[in-house]
Amino acid sequence: MSLRELAAAGGVRVGAAVSETVFDTGDETYCSLLAGEFNSLTAERAMKWMWIHPEPDRWEWAANDGLVQFAESHGMQVRGHTVVWPHWGTPPYITDCDDAAALRRHLVEHLEVLFAHWGGSVARVDVVNEPLHWLEGRLADSVWRSLMGDDYMAEVLTLAHDVDPTIELWINETHNDIVPDKHELFTKMVADLVERGLPLHGIGVQGHQLYPDFSPAPPTPERFHQVVNTYADMGLEVAVTEMDVLAHPTDSDRLDVQARIYGELVDAALSVEACREITFWGVSDAHSWVDEHFGPDRAPLLFDREGQPKPAYHAVAAAFASRARRTPTG
Repeated sequence: MSLRELAAAGGVRVGAAVSETVFDTGDETYCSLLAGEFNSLTAERAMKWMWIHPEPDRWEWAANDGLVQFAESHGMQVRGHTVVWPHWGTPPYITDCDDAAALRRHLVEHLEVLFAHWGGSVARVDVVNEPLHWLEGRLADSVWRSLMGDDYMAEVLTLAHDVDPTIELWINETHNDIVPDKHELFTKMVADLVERGLPLHGIGVQGHQLYPDFSPAPPTPERFHQVVNTYADMGLEVAVTEMDVLAHPTDSDRLDVQARIYGELVDAALSVEACREITFWGVSDAHSWVDEHFGPDRAPLLFDREGQPKPAYHAVAAAFASRARRTPTG
């Protein structure tokens, strides 16, 4: 069975991040794997503010529409990514804004046009992405925080919900599974939003495992389960939204180690009933953001450069099969 079939049997989504540039290469193997193995799609960059709305009066819809059309043609759901991102992906007319009222107008206009264009074709959106510092337990500095205050996420959620109350609004964060003080602060922030009744549907735990190039070692399965369950206990849906695991070239058994990490962490997440999605940040090693940042020999995904399944694929498939066996539909 494909990952897509196993996920459907367990009542969950299995997704992949997709760069619109890959479609331009005509890589038929990539497109076949995407359609055959996944039932959810995330735009790697096509829906980020910088690419889709680079100037106040200019929208670039082609890449967005191509991904949505592909998803609709192959029975896939679409995860929108992302609206507010303090770190990156935001055009200068936003980052250079020095007036709070003007920033709010830009945000509302962006949400109105974006959500109207989607017209229900995008089921959920990471409306705020990475509000905290990458590896520290503190808020990231940004124009949103400086002009709208530390509580800007509450306002973003409210404004987005007012524009379209039918779309699921998510907050997506990275490395809160491996940086304890970051997890502690993020948990307090999310709990506060929930207690105040803000329109928050779910939390994305990204799941990038970039050890040893950038981040601490991967969490234990018990720790990963605990982190995912933290937000489930608040009544929220949870997803692992951007998973990849580096297979470091210095490890002689790197693909087996990678498979163990993938299998243990995916199984730990899916053992939480409220975890309804696992999305990998790419389809195959032939096209990955990791190459540019850490080198071309980290092999971070489930399929190799030729599109063949790696040991990690089989470990992940086993985890999805376990979820399916635990569900009534499975």
